[in-house]
Amino acid sequence: MWRSLTFRIWLPFTLSVFIIAAIVAFLRIQSQTDLLLSNNQARIENVAKTVALGVELNFTTGDETKSLEGIQKSIDWAGSSNEVDYIAIRSSEDYVNDPLFIERRFSEIETNPIEDQKNFSIGEAEFKSDIFRGKIIVASKNDRITDQIWEGNVQIFIVLASVFAVLSIAFYVLANMISSPLKDLKNKTEGLKNNEYGKVEVSSNSSIKEVESLANSIDELSDSLQKEKENNEMLLDNLERSLNKEKHIGELKSHFVSMASHQFRTPLAIIQSNSELLAMIVNNGKAESQKEKLIKTSTRIGKEISRMTQLMDDVLILGKIGSGHLQAEPKELDLVELVSEIQTHTSSIQPDGRQLEMEIEGNAVKALLDEKLVQHVIENLVSNAFKYSKEKNPKLKLTFRQKTISISVEDNGIGIPENEIDNLFQPFHRAYNVEDISGTGLGLAIAKEYTDLNGGHIRVESKENEGAKFTVTFPLSVENRKEKMQEQMEAS
Repeated sequence: MWRSLTFRIWLPFTLSVFIIAAIVAFLRIQSQTDLLLSNNQARIENVAKTVALGVELNFTTGDETKSLEGIQKSIDWAGSSNEVDYIAIRSSEDYVNDPLFIERRFSEIETNPIEDQKNFSIGEAEFKSDIFRGKIIVASKNDRITDQIWEGNVQIFIVLASVFAVLSIAFYVLANMISSPLKDLKNKTEGLKNNEYGKVEVSSNSSIKEVESLANSIDELSDSLQKEKENNEMLLDNLERSLNKEKHIGELKSHFVSMASHQFRTPLAIIQSNSELLAMIVNNGKAESQKEKLIKTSTRIGKEISRMTQLMDDVLILGKIGSGHLQAEPKELDLVELVSEIQTHTSSIQPDGRQLEMEIEGNAVKALLDEKLVQHVIENLVSNAFKYSKEKNPKLKLTFRQKTISISVEDNGIGIPENEIDNLFQPFHRAYNVEDISGTGLGLAIAKEYTDLNGGHIRVESKENEGAKFTVTFPLSVENRKEKMQEQMEAS
C-alpha cells in the first residue's frame, strides 16, 4: 500500500489540505484569543473602575462602619455578576509590600493572580478619598477565554473535519482515476512477458493524453509481438512438418530398399530359373516334346514380369503424387454405372465362383469426380475383399446423401489387427497376418492418395478374424469438395 501510486498521489494532496486547514484554524483561534483577551482586559478594567468609584462614594459617608459595609457590597456585586475571580484593595502608599486592606476570591484559585498574570487578566483602578487612598485590583481567569473559543468554534471544527474527510476521499478517487490506467498498463506489460497479447483495456476513462499515448504504444507493441510470435510459430510448425516429412521420406526410402530387395528377389529368381529351364530344353533339342512345359514356364515368367511391372507402376504413382505431378481431373461421373461394371467384371474372374453383392441406398445422382482415380480406389478395395476372405461373398454398398456419396466394401475375412490400423495406409506397410498372401503394401496407400485428390476421405472398421469394412466418402458438389480439401490441408 505504502508504495502504491494511488497512495503516493493521495498523500501529498491530503497533507496539503490538512496543513492549510490547520494553519487557518490556528490563525483563527489566535485571532479570536487576542480579541477576547483584549475585550476581557477592557471589561476587567471597567469593573475595577466601577469598584473604585463605589469605594470612593462609600468613604464619603463619614461613617466608617457603613463605609466598610458599602465597600463589601460593591466588591460582592462585582465578583458575583461580572465573571471576576479575584478582587483586592491595596494601600496606595506601598501596595506591593504592605498587607492587603481587603482581598476576596470568588473561585478556587491556587496561585496569586497578581503574580500569575499569564493565566489571569488583571484590571487596576485608583481611588481617592479624604480618609483612604489606594488601588482596586480585579482579576479574571483566562481559562474562560479558551472555553468560549472552543464552544464558539466546535461546529466550525466539525464542518472543517467533514470537509477534510470529503476532500480526502475525493483526492483518493482522483488519485485512483489517475493511477488506474497506469496500473492497467503495468499489468499489460507484465502480461507481455507471459505471452499474453491483446488490446490494453484501461479501467477508467482517462483523458490524460500521455496515458492514452502510452496505451496506444503498448497496443502497437503487443500487436507486433503477437504477429512475430504467430510468424515464429508458423515457421516452427513448417519446420517441424518439413523435418517430419524428411524423416518420413527417409523411412520410406529405407523401407523401399528393403521391400524392393525382397519383392524383386522372388520374381527375378523365378524368371532366372525358368529362363535356364527354357535354355536347357532348347539346347537338348526337345522343344517339341516339352511344349506344354515350355508354355507353363513362359506363362510364369510373364506373370512375374507383370508383377514387377505393377510394382514399379505403383512406386511411380506414389512418386508423382508426392511431387505434386498427379492431379485429379473431375468430371460428371455416374457412380452407379461404374460400380455395376466393376461388379460384373470382378464377379466374372473369380476362380471360386464368388460374387460381389451390391446395394444402392438413396437417390442416385452424378458426382464431380475423376473417374480413373475413383475406379482404381474401388477396384483395389474390392480386390482386397476377395483376396483376404474365403467362402462368403464380399459386399459393396453405394449410399447417396444430401452432400456426399459413400462407397463401402465389406468382407468376412481375416480382418486387420487393431495395432496395425493406424499404419494401414502407409506405403509398403503390411500387417503381420498377411505375410503369406502376396502383395506390395502400396495398394491402400495409393487408394488413400487418390481419395484425397478427389476431396474425399477413407476410413476402416475391422477386428482380427472378423473381417474388414472400408468406407470411402466423396463430396457431391464443387463447393463441398473444396471444403473437404481445405479441411484435409489444415489437418495435414
